[in-house]
Amino acid sequence: MAKIESPDLGDQETRARLRRLLDRLKDDLGPAIEVQDDDGDWWMAWVTPTRPGALGFGWIYRGDIIFQLDVGGVRWELGRTPEDLDFIEKITQALIDGRVYSIQAPHRVRVVVTLPDGSRETSTTNTGLRGCLPLPFWTRWGQRTRHVPYR
Repeated sequence: MAKIESPDLGDQETRARLRRLLDRLKDDLGPAIEVQDDDGDWWMAWVTPTRPGALGFGWIYRGDIIFQLDVGGVRWELGRTPEDLDFIEKITQALIDGRVYSIQAPHRVRVVVTLPDGSRETSTTNTGLRGCLPLPFWTRWGQRTRHVPYR
């Protein structure tokens, strides 16, 4: 059975949804976050929580979306479908609620986010040449950090 592809929302609708998300975060969280927002051809936005231990995030948008967390370069490369934008909103809400932990070892990071429906989304990033080398059981002995809610 063929997978049905969601329609691309196009540039204007994608920017509008990301803008609504950013505006809602500013309204809802106020002084609990600092926002850097450069909405140009390459739209770069970054949300930094003011509470120590909370995990920030941001995106770069130019046709596609690179949604990145503030730990070890962990990111997702997304398109402009409704599902991709819903995913960003779910990940963002989980970060705000503190439903995320990370595991760090030399040249690698894994982040596990518990989404509102209870499912888990995992992303792993390896950096540098050493990140390509096997490191047995690193997710067991690596430094585990439970990130706190934004407030």
